[in-house]
Amino acid sequence: MLAAAALIARRHDAHVIGLHTVESLAVYPGVALHVPDIVFTEYGRSQVAQSEDIKEIFETAYQAEEFAHEWRLLHSQSETAAERIVESAHCADIVLMAAADPDADTAAHARLLESVIRDAGRPVLVVPQDFSGDHLGQSIVLGWNGTREAVRAAHDALVLLQAGDCAHILRVNDHSHDAGLKASSGDLAAAFDRHGIETTLVERSWERPGVAA
Repeated sequence: MLAAAALIARRHDAHVIGLHTVESLAVYPGVALHVPDIVFTEYGRSQVAQSEDIKEIFETAYQAEEFAHEWRLLHSQSETAAERIVESAHCADIVLMAAADPDADTAAHARLLESVIRDAGRPVLVVPQDFSGDHLGQSIVLGWNGTREAVRAAHDALVLLQAGDCAHILRVNDHSHDAGLKASSGDLAAAFDRHGIETTLVERSWERPGVAA
């Protein structure tokens, strides 16, 4: 994820904020269990140590870069980690988050991603764990069906694009709305063109419900 953020920051002379959240140890009232004070103390120490390790990785990765970067550590008390991330995301142009580790228990991370994507109100780019590319965002595929979600995704994508980049606008034929979608996808292409983005309109047909080729 750090490599992906660096690619975007170099291209846009961006300010990168590394954000790490520390959640309090949750003890649910309905569970009849006494938790000794030492458990809370050791949990806190482990969280601080982990935070310092992550900060060092962040600072080391960007120490030779010319773009501005900063580290933020947020503690969540009654809030969840997702809520603290969303608060910070409100003032960001784009949010980068790591995809779930396929070799780990990913249920909690999947819920975190879902919450941030749904509630942040900002574009969220989920970066694969093994990403090692040397470019990002110069050529994108954009699914288009004219819905509110498609509109938001289309205009969010402009954060990543610059004049001369390419956007392939993909529309899957649905004969019940065909005429309207064809017109709106053309309008979208014209809007992107005004930003200097090269566009191609791509159409695919239903093979069966939910699948196009």
